[in-house]
Amino acid sequence: MRRFNLNEGYTPRWIILTIDMGIVFCGILIAYLLRFDFSIPQTELISFPLVFPVILGTRLISFLVARIPWAIVRYMSQRDTIRILIAISSGSAFFFILNQVSVHVHPEEKYIIPHSIIFIEFLTTIFGMISLRLMYKTLWAEIKNPKREKRFVIIFGAGNSG
Repeated sequence: MRRFNLNEGYTPRWIILTIDMGIVFCGILIAYLLRFDFSIPQTELISFPLVFPVILGTRLISFLVARIPWAIVRYMSQRDTIRILIAISSGSAFFFILNQVSVHVHPEEKYIIPHSIIFIEFLTTIFGMISLRLMYKTLWAEIKNPKREKRFVIIFGAGNSG
């Protein structure tokens, strides 16, 4: 088993996964606070013990299936961003399907997770995960090479030769 060493230059997967799950948790809280104008009704507080594990568990499974923690954060690329988007979108699609199934099974009941909560959580989680990775990547580049020399160059040509 490898130990965490800052000199090796990588962040362990479990730290990345923990941070990502923290972003999801904050996204859920932000979604509920925004949806209910910072005054969450008692009826919604009662459903928290069901909603939080469902959302966190679904996000955890989608992150592991999409191998989100395995990406090297300091080398984040467009492909990693698309994988994050697909993982979070698939989880949100699952929530919408879960809501539809629950309404058809129990028509007198309301949705398990309100659609507005799903949408707000989707946006905050995507924004949080991508922006945190970009900040980490920028910070890593700045730490590794703080006094980068700038050279002015002129590139001649057009197309691939330029």
